[in-house]
Amino acid sequence: MAATLDCEQGYTHWIIRLSGAAGNTEMRLSVRRSESGCTHGPDMRKFSDGETGPALMVSAIYRQSEVIMPRCPSCFALMTYVKEGPIVVRKTCPSCFGVWIERIRLLRVARTQPGAVMPTSSPNSTASADPGQTANLRDLVEVVVESDTKKPLDCPDCHATMEIQRLHPMIPVDLQNCRSCASDWLDVGKLELISRLYWELLHSSDPKIVELREKYALASLGLEQLKERDAASIGNLGRAGQMLDWTMGLSPGGGVFSLEGIVGALSNR
Repeated sequence: MAATLDCEQGYTHWIIRLSGAAGNTEMRLSVRRSESGCTHGPDMRKFSDGETGPALMVSAIYRQSEVIMPRCPSCFALMTYVKEGPIVVRKTCPSCFGVWIERIRLLRVARTQPGAVMPTSSPNSTASADPGQTANLRDLVEVVVESDTKKPLDCPDCHATMEIQRLHPMIPVDLQNCRSCASDWLDVGKLELISRLYWELLHSSDPKIVELREKYALASLGLEQLKERDAASIGNLGRAGQMLDWTMGLSPGGGVFSLEGIVGALSNR
C-alpha cells in the first residue's frame, strides 16, 4: 500500500530493516498520522532499549514507496540523501558527514570542474556551489587525514566488508568500495578532495603537474616492460612493483604521489 494512501487513512507504514548474526530481516511498523505527520520517522527508542534483542541492530528505515535510508557504516547514524531534481545522487551521514555514492556518480563528480554547481543535501534543498570545491587545499587535506578510516567497513546496503582502494592511482586518497553494490564510501572531505585532485592532476597543463604525470607514466611503463621481458622473475617483478608503489605514495616511505607530495606541488605553483 502506498504511503500517500496510508496517510489518508491516518497511518504511515514504515519498513524497519534489522541486521544481526543470523542475517537480515524486515518488520513493518504502522504509525498514526498524529504521531508521524506523514513526514517524520517512527519513534526509534523502542529499537534502542533492547526490545529487538541484543543481537539485532537497526540497519535501515524507510517509508513504503520511498528511498531506502541505510545507516552510516562509520557511526551508524541514519543517512539522509542528496537529490538532483527527482533523482537521488548520493547519501550522506548527518553525524560524521561521510558520503555513500555509486561509483558511476562518483566518476561524474570527480570529472566536474571545481567551482561548478553541485547538488546539495536534503530532499528540499536547492543546488548551490559546493564550499569544499573552493576551500583551501591544505585545510581540506587536514580534514581528510583526520577523518580517514583505516580499517575496512561494512557496506551500508549489503553489509559485506568493503575494500579500501583508490579511484585512480594518481589520486592518493583512499575510499571504501563495495563491488557488489558498485558504490563507494568516502569519509568527510574526500569527495571534494578527489574532485579537486582529479581535475588538477589529469587536466592541468602546469609544468610541475605534467612532470608528476610523466613520472607515473614512466613507472607504469617500466613495470609493464619488465613483466613482458621476464614474467618468470618474481624478484624483479616485486622490485618493479615496489618502485611503482613508492612512486604512487603507497609505500610507508611516501613518494611522488603521496598526499603530502601532491599538495606541496599544487600549493607551490
